[in-house]
Amino acid sequence: TLPTQIFHLLLDREIVRHNDEGAYYASNSLWDAMSFLRRESNPADLVFAAGSTSTLVPAFAGNTVLWGHWAMSVDLEQTLRWQDAVFGRGATEEAGRELLKAGMKYVLVDDAFRASFGDPAPEFFTGYNKVFEQGEVAIYRSEKST
Repeated sequence: TLPTQIFHLLLDREIVRHNDEGAYYASNSLWDAMSFLRRESNPADLVFAAGSTSTLVPAFAGNTVLWGHWAMSVDLEQTLRWQDAVFGRGATEEAGRELLKAGMKYVLVDDAFRASFGDPAPEFFTGYNKVFEQGEVAIYRSEKST
């Protein structure tokens, strides 16, 4: 049984090392992004992030998110249909306009965002300015923000 135990130990070590969807730890860059949001934004400001990151934003940055947990969504199916309509064609200028229309003041892009929606092209951020970047994490704020 010893080889099996060693195999599982090594396998689990790799899973934790890859930190899929931020399940085991948040990077220093993500912590710094949360600190930035806490300092620079209003708690009522809407933040758009990947589902796994969205669960952290209210707790650590204090902001409102599109979804904080799948079971807390008022209408999960409608939210998922909207997400598919916006991002199903890829992260285009249309996606950025949809986020603006939905009232998203901030967009938090991290590895989980890229895994969910792909790496957004520059035209995705039409209407947004980059206000934070560190490592793999960037935050964009609506140009309508003061």
